[in-house]
Amino acid sequence: MIQRLSLLSTLALTLLLAACSSSNEVRITEGIQEKEPSSLNPVTAGTPIIVHTDTSARLVTIRYGSSLPEGFLVCINRMGRESALLKALPLKGATSLRTAEILEGKPSVNDSVVQASPERSLELGKIYRDPDA
Repeated sequence: MIQRLSLLSTLALTLLLAACSSSNEVRITEGIQEKEPSSLNPVTAGTPIIVHTDTSARLVTIRYGSSLPEGFLVCINRMGRESALLKALPLKGATSLRTAEILEGKPSVNDSVVQASPERSLELGKIYRDPDA
């Protein structure tokens, strides 16, 4: 019994050490591979981008957000995929920053922000109504 326990513990230790080897090799055996870094969506100067997120208050701060109208906004991550839906808050003062509420998704810093299409805005307006209206 003791020999069997010793053998099992030695085997477990060997497997653990083999799994923790110091190989710098990265292998993807299954799943979706992400795009190459060269094919990421570039962000040009003046493009509205997220510079701060507050998930507890469900707010984001957008640099160059003054170029965006009030209403529904869409966040696009570096891979070109939609990451979140936002609703822009009114501008306060003469600043290039805009604050927006997070409606859906999980926006990240450096996601670009664009205005939702008129059709999508109409659809979202039915779902997310203002309590004052």
